[in-house]
Amino acid sequence: MARSLHQPADRPCEDCGGVVIAGLEPVTAVDDPELTAAGHFEVGSQWCTNMDCPSNHVVPGVTRVGVNDYTCQVCGEALRTPMSNVYAHRREH
Repeated sequence: MARSLHQPADRPCEDCGGVVIAGLEPVTAVDDPELTAAGHFEVGSQWCTNMDCPSNHVVPGVTRVGVNDYTCQVCGEALRTPMSNVYAHRREH
């Protein structure tokens, strides 16, 4: 059976009580050299669907809008993980 990319988590958000979606996020050697050296290129990730939740505003300059998705607050560009890509875009502004 194929695994689903995104599934509701079994618990509410710790920050706001909202619905949490779980999924897999790609990771590169830039993001986590030890993990990728061990042959792991995805990590579990969770996202709160409440857009006002503080957890969606942790990374300065971007808003998290999905398990793998961010939006640049400066230019509005849609960004996707791995996080090294998100940080690289942020440095462009």
